[in-house]
Amino acid sequence: MSEKVKWSPEPWIAGPNELGDYTIWEGEPDEVGEVIAAVMEEANAFRIVAAVNACAGISTEALEQGVVKELVEACQKAADLLREQWKILSYSFPGKGEHPELDMLNAALAKLEVPK
Repeated sequence: MSEKVKWSPEPWIAGPNELGDYTIWEGEPDEVGEVIAAVMEEANAFRIVAAVNACAGISTEALEQGVVKELVEACQKAADLLREQWKILSYSFPGKGEHPELDMLNAALAKLEVPK
């Protein structure tokens, strides 16, 4: 897909409409902008909005090439590497058990439904 056609700016929001399905709009809840799409299933509407908003700043080409999956895999490998390195360091430097970077990676990875 070409980046020449610019998508509607984030954030997007979703909500029920008068037809009984769900509308996706650009904008904030208090400043609804242009209608982007109507979706029959609530779960699909909110998943589309969550994905678009989470990917703000990432090009369509990068998304199509699998950059999110690659980033998740890289984070999983980095967490494993950090865990092993800090295990070695904790033997050499007792009392150095706090690892906020690893904690941050683990917390983010725990939110995923992807096998480690």
